[in-house]
Amino acid sequence: MLVELLLVLIATPTVLVSVSEGLNSEGKHLLEFKQGLQDQYNFLGNWKSTDQTPCEWTGVNCTSAGYGDIPKEIVNCSLLTFLYLEDNQLSGPIPEKLGNLSLLEEFVSHDNSLTGALPPSIGNLQKLRIFRVGNNAIFGNIPAEIFTCQSLQFLGLANNPLGGEIPKEIDMLGNLTDLMLYKNGLAGQIPLEIGNLKFLKRLSLFTNDLDGSIPNEIGNLSLAKEIDFSQNNLTGEIPIEFSKIKSLSVLHLFDNYLTGAIPNELSRLRNLLDLQLSNNSLTGLIPPHLCRYSNLTELLLGNNKLSGTIPTGIFNCRSLQKLSVTGNSFSGSIPAEIGNLVNLTLIRLDQNNFSGPIPPEIGNCTQLQRLHIDANHFTSKLPKEIGKLSQLMLLNVSSNLLTGQIPSEIFVNCKMLQRLDFSHNSFVDSLPKELGTLSHLDVLKLSENKFSGSLPPFLGSLSRLIELQMGGNQFSGEIPPELGFLSTLQVALNLSYNNLTGNVPVELGKLSSLEILLLNNNDLSGEIPSTFQGLLSLVEFNFSYNNFSGSLPTIPILKKMNSCNLVDANSPYKGNPFLEPLPLPKTCSAIEGSSLLEQETLMDMKTFKVSFLVTYSIILLSFVVVLYINPYWRQAWFYYIELSINSCYYFAVDNLSYLATLFY
Repeated sequence: MLVELLLVLIATPTVLVSVSEGLNSEGKHLLEFKQGLQDQYNFLGNWKSTDQTPCEWTGVNCTSAGYGDIPKEIVNCSLLTFLYLEDNQLSGPIPEKLGNLSLLEEFVSHDNSLTGALPPSIGNLQKLRIFRVGNNAIFGNIPAEIFTCQSLQFLGLANNPLGGEIPKEIDMLGNLTDLMLYKNGLAGQIPLEIGNLKFLKRLSLFTNDLDGSIPNEIGNLSLAKEIDFSQNNLTGEIPIEFSKIKSLSVLHLFDNYLTGAIPNELSRLRNLLDLQLSNNSLTGLIPPHLCRYSNLTELLLGNNKLSGTIPTGIFNCRSLQKLSVTGNSFSGSIPAEIGNLVNLTLIRLDQNNFSGPIPPEIGNCTQLQRLHIDANHFTSKLPKEIGKLSQLMLLNVSSNLLTGQIPSEIFVNCKMLQRLDFSHNSFVDSLPKELGTLSHLDVLKLSENKFSGSLPPFLGSLSRLIELQMGGNQFSGEIPPELGFLSTLQVALNLSYNNLTGNVPVELGKLSSLEILLLNNNDLSGEIPSTFQGLLSLVEFNFSYNNFSGSLPTIPILKKMNSCNLVDANSPYKGNPFLEPLPLPKTCSAIEGSSLLEQETLMDMKTFKVSFLVTYSIILLSFVVVLYINPYWRQAWFYYIELSINSCYYFAVDNLSYLATLFY
């Protein structure tokens, strides 16, 4: 029985069982464990302190991965003080009688697949200081018995489907320093009693279903360093009592329903490093002295209802690494002082009302990796100093009023670029050849500008491209066959609304991963290549308003489309008078197809009749008006009518007399 028990307990080197502190190897832990056993037959005689590892010892099997349940027999090890089982493949419930280990101080079993409810016997562990079972599949409410463990300092239940509410008895854990209850499916309000946890340093309740307002008692957590209430359903205003927590360095309240202004009192937090308030309904201005102590590294205020200008003090906060005010109503220009933020890796100024030129001083932010300034009213040219941002991976300046050429310096020096979006501006001229050297580029969006010239063949060298948007420009000439070499192209190839001519290259049929192909509203001609049968992933296409001829190839998407819709006004190949129409497939019944064609015919006939009647009425009415206004024409009109009647009369009399002589 002794050997069997050991095999279960120490089947993995990550399982440590100890009766004393200060030991740092598995072998020493096992020797300590041996001292508490009665081994009268010397089964464990080869357990020697001179060995380098315990892997050759009797009853020991070393492996890099654990498995199975936590054995129930472990509760008989009454001298256990530390039990570490984390990051294995353990399953099943926590032993119901875990509370029998009355000397247990630390139970660490996070990152496994444990199930079942937390056993009420935990309440017997009066010496328990650390209880960590996060990242398992434990369910059920937090047992009330756990709040009798008054020595508890670290309570980690995160990322388990617990449910229920946070019990008000939480304040019984007066020695708690870390409370990790995130991703637990908890509901209800944050209990006021949480403010009684005087020694709390980390409070993480994010990603639950908590509602109601944040209690003002939160200000009593004078030692707290990190508070995270993000991704809940919290309402009301941000309590000014946060300003009492002088040690606070991280405050995350994003993804809630908070309202009101950002409290000016937060400017008093000299240790604040990370403030994230995005995705709420906050209003008003950014506090002017929010970065008074120049310690902020992250300031994320996006998707609120904030307005005004960004305070000058923010641009003097040299410690800032991430700044986001996206999706608000900020206005004004961006000052040259933005160049002071030399540690920035992220700037998000998009979806606001900023105006004026982009300051060239932005080139001083040489650590910048992501620059979003889209959906504003920026004017003038794109500063060539952006080319100094050698770490830049994403550049989005779309939907502004920018003009001129795109500086080639951007493509020469920013070799890390993965996403480029220049769409919806007024950029002109041809594309710089240096664009073809961006070997990491995934997305290129140039649509809705005034680019001209031919489509450059070097686009085919962008071997990682998954999306290419070039519609709505003034490109001319033929489509380069090199575009067919973009084997990774998946999201879209958009060349619509240009002045492209010539045949479509057969190489485009190699784009087997492509989902959207837009060639409409050009002057393309010839037959649509039969190689388009290879566009297996296509879910949308548009070839309309060109000069294509011949027949459509059997593109796989045509088999999936509602075939009867291929004859309507939304046909993806309409406006090509020389293109042979598709025969109705079998999937569309003859009755349904003829019905549609009949409806079109009836509509055309109805249109003709209405147009004819309207035209006839206008001509007749105009004639009557002229006769009414001009007496000379009116008299002449009646004269010619009388003359015509007399001529008809005499013609009839003469001819009738002649006919009478023939019969008599």
